[in-house]
Amino acid sequence: MRKEKLIQTFKDYDSEKITEKDEFFFDYYLSRSVSKLKTIKDILNDPSEIDEYDRKLFEELMSEGLIKVNNEKYIVDESRLAVLANFINYLNRKGEFKDKWIVLDDEEAKADLRKKSDSK
Repeated sequence: MRKEKLIQTFKDYDSEKITEKDEFFFDYYLSRSVSKLKTIKDILNDPSEIDEYDRKLFEELMSEGLIKVNNEKYIVDESRLAVLANFINYLNRKGEFKDKWIVLDDEEAKADLRKKSDSK
């Protein structure tokens, strides 16, 4: 319920900048950990620097039209990136990033962590 209220307050405040494409960010925030939004922002800031754990998320961003490829260069929808950055800043001001545990929602990442701990 808290997340829905935060989203609605943000939408009310920044309604002129928000489009249908931004629902992707809000849905991601509702269904996953808040730290994933920072991962999305990092990918959008530099799509050429993704690692294998972020590949699936990168492909989601491409399918949503937030990243496009033109002449072998990545093009990011800058207005969507600005909305995401504003949303993250808003959530930070509201205390959403304080003392949060990172929640792994990727089975490959969980398996990799298990392998690393087993090898110690």
